[in-house]
Amino acid sequence: MIKVQLPPESRDVEHLILEIKEKGVSVMGLQKNLEAIKLRGIEEGIERGIEKGIEKGIEQGIEKGIEKGRALERENVVRNLIALGLDNAAIEAATGVPEEKIEQCVNSFTDGFSTTTIKRAIVCRNDR
Repeated sequence: MIKVQLPPESRDVEHLILEIKEKGVSVMGLQKNLEAIKLRGIEEGIERGIEKGIEKGIEQGIEKGIEKGRALERENVVRNLIALGLDNAAIEAATGVPEEKIEQCVNSFTDGFSTTTIKRAIVCRNDR
């Protein structure tokens, strides 16, 4: 008689099959349980993926909001410096904002400032 040595994982499967037979679990019942476990695992995986996606989206939204807030603050500082009558080179040196952006602020200067303030700023700029 030839004896075949089964690999350890085969013995585990054999042991599991014997245990199932001893407990009287039907193959159909086992299959249903496995399907339920599989579905639960899929659902948990989807939930974790959604949670991670939401977290990442919130982080990106916060970062973009901070960036936008900083840009708006720089623009406000530039506008205030324009209102004080500083020239573009001085504003660029003080803020690090490129001259093209400063020009855009000068051109859209009417937003948020009174006409009197604008006229005063233009006069101050021209006097320098």
